[in-house]
Amino acid sequence: MNQIQKSEIHIYRINFSLWKEYIFEEIDSLKFLQSDELKKVNNLKFREDKERALMTFYLRRKILSSYLEISPEKIFFNSNRFGKPFIHPDLNSDIRFNYSHSGDYLILAVCNDSELGIDIEEIKEIPELEWLAENNFSDSEFLAFISFNNDKERLNFFYKIWTRKEAILKGMGTGITNDLKQIILFQPPINDSAFTSEFMKYNDWILSDLIVPENYLAALAYQSENLKKLVYFDTIL
Repeated sequence: MNQIQKSEIHIYRINFSLWKEYIFEEIDSLKFLQSDELKKVNNLKFREDKERALMTFYLRRKILSSYLEISPEKIFFNSNRFGKPFIHPDLNSDIRFNYSHSGDYLILAVCNDSELGIDIEEIKEIPELEWLAENNFSDSEFLAFISFNNDKERLNFFYKIWTRKEAILKGMGTGITNDLKQIILFQPPINDSAFTSEFMKYNDWILSDLIVPENYLAALAYQSENLKKLVYFDTIL
């Protein structure tokens, strides 16, 4: 059983490539995924996407089972109308969770008293970067974005805003069906403290950058008046 304090949020950073062989051995013998999970997997076109979806659903159950004190196959999920998953009320648990995956990494957050959202993105060159920024950032954020002369800084700034906005919207339970322009995180001029700040407030949400591998950026949003301690795990065994 994993114990979690109300002052903590547990962050799991899982490298798919390190778990693939082990997980598929277990999946073959423990077919405990719900029908909707299997349907989501089967609806994916590419084998790599199917494998990562299977691993995500497996790891989600495996990690949460250690908090719920039940076997992974006995966990049932519901989701809101925007698709945000939560533990079925019949399990009478205060555990909240959210997860995201990109590239080779899955990142999952667990707490027991706060709504939360999380997002991770692999940093890649984006041909339509300026168009995406103009259409998804507020006017002030876009002005800040184009103020960077260095392409690398501009790309990092884009991902910094994007991951934080996604984390907030996932925490709210709306996902990117909502208008990203409505969430304003930065005002120009951008100074060093604003660009490098690890924490920031947005209404009643706290936003935190997460420690992730090089070439990735990740953000966590949680609804709280006070900062929580982030406890990192790189394994679930």
